[in-house]
Amino acid sequence: MSKVTAYGAPSTKAFKMGTISQSHEQEP
Repeated sequence: MSKVTAYGAPSTKAFKMGTISQSHEQEP
């Protein structure tokens, strides 16, 4: 999901969705 992060605009929504998905395993 590095492509979405590079955009910046859509990174906000995708970033949270992606971070929550990965962080969910380490940080509930």
